[in-house]
Amino acid sequence: MTLTAGSVIWYARRAGDRTGALDAYVTADFPDGTLVDADELSGRNFDDLPALWHAQYEVATGRLQQVNVVTPANRLWYVETPEPDAEPPAVTLVAFDTNHFPAGRLIDHRMFVPLPIRSDEQVGAIRWWPGTGQIHQVYVQPGRRRQGIATTMVYAASAHLIASGSPNRIWASGDRTDLGEALAAGLPHPQRVRTRRRSLPPMTPAEEMDGIPERNLFPSR
Repeated sequence: MTLTAGSVIWYARRAGDRTGALDAYVTADFPDGTLVDADELSGRNFDDLPALWHAQYEVATGRLQQVNVVTPANRLWYVETPEPDAEPPAVTLVAFDTNHFPAGRLIDHRMFVPLPIRSDEQVGAIRWWPGTGQIHQVYVQPGRRRQGIATTMVYAASAHLIASGSPNRIWASGDRTDLGEALAAGLPHPQRVRTRRRSLPPMTPAEEMDGIPERNLFPSR
C-alpha cells in the first residue's frame, strides 16, 4: 500500500449480531474520517482493496477486540487501560510484542496481571482523550524506535476510538517533543496533525539513554 502526503482515510463498518468489523481504507472515495456502513457502499466491492488496518469489536459494548495494522510493527498486542476518572477521561494502550497473545489482540488489566511479563517489558504506549480524539502522549522504548511502533499504535488508537462509537477521530495537537515532531512529519495524514506551536521536553529518562543510538534519541541526527 502506497501512502502519500495528504492521504485520506475512511472507514467501513460491518456490524453482525455480536461482533462487528472495521476496515480503514486509503482512497478518495469518501472524505477523510468518514465512517460508512457496509449497506451504504452502493454495491461496490471493496474486498480486494488493501486495508490500512482491520479490526473486530463487540457490537453491544463497542469494545475493541483485535486490530491488525499493515506496518512493519504488526506483531504488537495491547493492554487496554481506560481512565474514566482522569481529568479529562483518557484511554491508554500499552503495546507488547511477546508471543503470549496473537498479533493485534487487546486484553484488559485483569488478564495482564497474572502473566509472566513485567510492565517495563512494554515496547511502547499511547494515551488519548476520547472526548475529543486528541492524542496526549506517545512513547516508545528508546531501543525500539525507528521500527514503526509509534505509527502502529496511532492506528490502533484510531480503531479503538471508532469502535467505541465516538464521532471523534484521532488527531495530534501542536504541542510536541522533537521525537513527536519527527513522528508527525512522517505520517502521511497532515490533516490530522496541527502545526507545531510549542516544543515539549524529551520524555526519555536519562537512565534509559545508555547504549542507545543517537538517531533514536535525537531525530535530527
